[in-house]
Amino acid sequence: MKISEIRALEDGALDKELLSTQQQLLRLCIRRKTGQVDKTHQFKQLRRTVARMQTVVNQRRQGVESGVQK
Repeated sequence: MKISEIRALEDGALDKELLSTQQQLLRLCIRRKTGQVDKTHQFKQLRRTVARMQTVVNQRRQGVESGVQK
């Protein structure tokens, strides 16, 4: 998910999407432990998406409009 798509989400939708993505990452980690993962690139994608979402949540808490502070 791109940062522009994440910023376009409302607070409630962002929280739901963040929780969903974190659950996907957890399920993928469990599948890795059992040796059932085919697409290992998904780990990197999901981790970065979670980080982007958490960044936007933190920026909104601090009252920052965009990712760049002046």
